[in-house]
Amino acid sequence: MLLNHTTEYNTLFDTLQLQLEIPLNYNFAETISELRLINTHFPIECLPTKHLEMGAKIVYVNRNPKDRAVSLYHYLSGKRGFPDTSWEEFFNEFILNEKLNGGWFNYTKGFTEEMQIKSTNICPVVYEELVLDPISNVTRLEELLGVPNNVDFITKVVDSCSFEKLKEKKKDATRMIHPEGKSTVFRKGKIGDWKNLFTVAQSEKFDERYNSEMKDCNIRMCTFVEDISLSPVYVYFNIFILQRL
Repeated sequence: MLLNHTTEYNTLFDTLQLQLEIPLNYNFAETISELRLINTHFPIECLPTKHLEMGAKIVYVNRNPKDRAVSLYHYLSGKRGFPDTSWEEFFNEFILNEKLNGGWFNYTKGFTEEMQIKSTNICPVVYEELVLDPISNVTRLEELLGVPNNVDFITKVVDSCSFEKLKEKKKDATRMIHPEGKSTVFRKGKIGDWKNLFTVAQSEKFDERYNSEMKDCNIRMCTFVEDISLSPVYVYFNIFILQRL
């Protein structure tokens, strides 16, 4: 919306057409003559070398890791290719010993280090802050993209991008891996939903792992809501990289 200065929802292409984890539709990408928005969950070391060397812009979206874990569990449950598993099994085998894309801790530390080197090229966005103060955060994105600053337009974008409206209207590709062809990207979008699944013991075990892994990481702090027990940090959620042709 910000790139095209419109509040209309994307109806031109599926999000998978410009996602790095899947072979890009290069023919389609070449038809985009201006700024390209590419989505990925890859760690920093797997991003295109030229993109990093050129100092191109990256929007790094993050979330409380406990909420992220619960969200991922619900997202993968019932999907084709993912075994049926309980939350306890998922926590022990996947969250505590995650290897996906190098693992969450490696992923987070990699981007934290890169942000210290190229702070002007990477724009970190914390999900909790985006929920609690959407106007300020969308304004930051508008400035990053270099599009005209317009308070009225930003307000309309924030309204169009509310969780409820995106859940109803956003076009996404998760229907391709759901056995009933349903979209499952948008579930609750709530802050602190991890408390509905994490036991006290699991929370303490995750905190212990986090403190061990991140003790030497000079991570930029942010403020989550006060009822989140884990130290507030920038954490993994998603990345958008911007390419100007």
